[in-house]
Amino acid sequence: MQFLLLLSIGVLFGYVACDAECYQKEAKECSRKLIPERFNDIDLSFCNYRRKLIPCLMDAVKKCEMSFLPELQKVHSIVEEMCATGTVMNKDYLRLKECLKNVDKDSKCSDILSNIFEGKNTEREMNIAQREACKQYNKVFDCFAESVKNSCNEKNAAFYRWVAEKFNKVLEKICDEVSIPLSKKGERPVNMDVFRSLGLF
Repeated sequence: MQFLLLLSIGVLFGYVACDAECYQKEAKECSRKLIPERFNDIDLSFCNYRRKLIPCLMDAVKKCEMSFLPELQKVHSIVEEMCATGTVMNKDYLRLKECLKNVDKDSKCSDILSNIFEGKNTEREMNIAQREACKQYNKVFDCFAESVKNSCNEKNAAFYRWVAEKFNKVLEKICDEVSIPLSKKGERPVNMDVFRSLGLF
């Protein structure tokens, strides 16, 4: 983002970082409330978990005055439609579901991100890795989209790409407004559970 005055940069960055800290705190609380200490006690299936998590994240976005509420509302609407029994989108999702299980086993796509974080132990290393990971989300998305295209029919691949693009818009916003500002400020890395839970896989 370009600014005309150096003073404006400092003031605005401080404001953004403050909002980012607020969202980081609220998003962690959403994750904490939904994932109990006994991890096996919760159904983490796509529909059960995301239908509960996304409204909580929407409240966090409103409270912290982040800009990506419209994108998150769109994802919420899609998830509700996908998970409502008998809808056209639900049938599309169920048809795609089995194929997605096979695609998820294709580690070359997920390895793009896991390799970035491998061996990173200190907060500084994790912050740097997180900034790099944010640059790679489109590459990961393209990789999975290609895997879906190769493993499923064209109709399923088109549906996957359409849904995943909506999820990725939220992830990009979280990177721009939360992850990158906090990592530059030297804060603890953003809770990756929130990133993973927003992913389609």
